[in-house]
Order: sequence, then C-alpha cells, then structure tokens
Amino acid sequence: MASVQLSGIADNIITDVLLNAVGSHAVAIIRRRVNKGEYLDGSSAGAENYSTTPMPLPFGAFSKAVRSKLLPAGYKVFTNVKSHTTWIVLPGGYKEFRQLAGKANDKVNLQWTGRMMRNLGFTSSTQSGRVSLGFTDPDAEQLAVYHNTMGAGKSRTKHVFMDFTEDEINQLVGDVEKYLLNRLEQML
Repeated sequence: MASVQLSGIADNIITDVLLNAVGSHAVAIIRRRVNKGEYLDGSSAGAENYSTTPMPLPFGAFSKAVRSKLLPAGYKVFTNVKSHTTWIVLPGGYKEFRQLAGKANDKVNLQWTGRMMRNLGFTSSTQSGRVSLGFTDPDAEQLAVYHNTMGAGKSRTKHVFMDFTEDEINQLVGDVEKYLLNRLEQML
C-alpha cells in the first residue's frame, strides 16, 4: 500500500494558476453579461434600454460633422440667455444621442469608450486563497459606483452588474472543481 504525504496540500492545490483562472473567468462573465445588456436583480426597471425621453444638450457636445447634419434636419435649437450657450433638443433622448455619435444603442452596455469595463480586473493571493474584483482606475471605479450602486443620470438608473447569478457561481465552482480534481490526481 502506498502512502500519500498530505502536508502542505492547500499550498499545492490553491495556486496562483487556480486563482488567476477563477479571476479571469469571473471578469469575463461580467463583461459578457454587460455587453449583452443584461443586469442583475436590484437594477432599475428598464435598465437594459437607453432613455428616449427628450433631452437638451449643448450644441458644442457634437462634432462639426454631426452639427452640420442636425441644423438642416429641423432639430429645436435655442440659446441660453444667461450663459449665451447654444443648446439642441434631441426628441429621442440619450438613445438618439448615441445613434448620432455612431455608438450602439440597442441595449445598454455601459460602454462609450469601453474604458470602464477594460479597467475591471482582479487581484489574487495564495496567502488568503481569495480573488478580488475591482477597477484599476479611480475614475472607472467611480463610474461603476454610479451605475452599480447609486444610479446614473438624472433618473438615477441602476445597472447592477458587480455580482453573479446562481448559474454564474455554479460555472465558477465547476471550474474550481475540475482544477482541484486534476491537481489531486497529479499529486497522488
């Protein structure tokens, strides 16, 4: 009968490879879900759709190419008496603004430049056996807080994305189980 040395088994099984794989998969799950415009419980009703409420914007917010298209199209333009700035009303709201800017506007994907989701990452530590998700850039982190917790825009719409569904947790647990079984087989 062969004997098996089990001292230090946790250090041999819970490795940076495992933690990095779990962290990478967790980030991928969140990014994929957000890219599809899917949000978790606690999100505002209709959070997956862009607002179509008429919206005034400073005319200067648009590029010259877009501005030249807006005036002949008959959009309502007005000048603020106090600030002497020119504004335009977009009857289709933020959804129309995204369309004019050449951005996707079918489902809310929390991406104008993609910077916030690119800054979503993880840190892992074999000492604690933990993986922590977060943002590497303070501005991206603040933007995520607005969307995930406080609510974004005038309507304070919440897009809860920094968590996992039960199915997503089961995917992560399945990854860990496969890795652990493989490591145990290698050790025995």
